[in-house]
Amino acid sequence: MARDAIATLLDIPIEDVAVAVVVDSVAEPLAELQAARRAKAEADARETSAMSHAVTALLRQGINQRDAGRLLGISHQRVSQIKTQLDSDRAA
Repeated sequence: MARDAIATLLDIPIEDVAVAVVVDSVAEPLAELQAARRAKAEADARETSAMSHAVTALLRQGINQRDAGRLLGISHQRVSQIKTQLDSDRAA
């Protein structure tokens, strides 16, 4: 709505109009939230990598998928999914 009004007023294409809403009173909490989300995304990526390495290590030791799942706190089906994804990635 604001973009339409600005584009009309300035007689420019709406695609050339960008509107950013800034509320100074909540800028700090929003910045903290963005930082927390970035940290969570980084932690999730590290967890995914660690889980992949752990699944690989356990299965290479001859531990079956059900027991690997118990050790990792995930289902044996999830172990199977991770293994399939790793096998697919290696084949590519």
